[in-house]
Amino acid sequence: MFDTAQQQNVANTQLQILNSELIRAQTLLSAAEVQFLAIQNVKSDSKSLYAIGPVLNNGTTNDMVKDEARLSQKVNQLSERYGDKHPKMIAARSELNSAQSALKVAVNKVLQNIERDYRLAQAQVKNMNDLIAQNASDIQSVQCYTFDMESLERAVDHNR
Repeated sequence: MFDTAQQQNVANTQLQILNSELIRAQTLLSAAEVQFLAIQNVKSDSKSLYAIGPVLNNGTTNDMVKDEARLSQKVNQLSERYGDKHPKMIAARSELNSAQSALKVAVNKVLQNIERDYRLAQAQVKNMNDLIAQNASDIQSVQCYTFDMESLERAVDHNR
């Protein structure tokens, strides 16, 4: 026996769940979009990238920023005492350059993660919309079957 009422209830429940998931996915997309737009408005070589929330909240980049500041201060102190060609000065500058390069790499990874999360959130919202459209189509099909079945049942009852 073809229980259309039960199928319609299941389809409606699935649609409600999908709508709830869509709302959650859209919320995540909004948050990811804010971060993505924030990095789009900052030049890639700008120090203001270090002030973006995810970069600040990342323990690794936060430690690297502190390390770079410490090394920069060390270079400044040594430059007052030694000349540019002094071995301690050369070593300190080299250490600072290495720290700056490592920081750029770490910040770029954070920025790539922001973009990846944004793209994934977009895809998730699209997938949820596609699933909802498919589910709505399934509900319409069940409703058509229900209508046809009821019509046939009426015809059978009438013929009896």
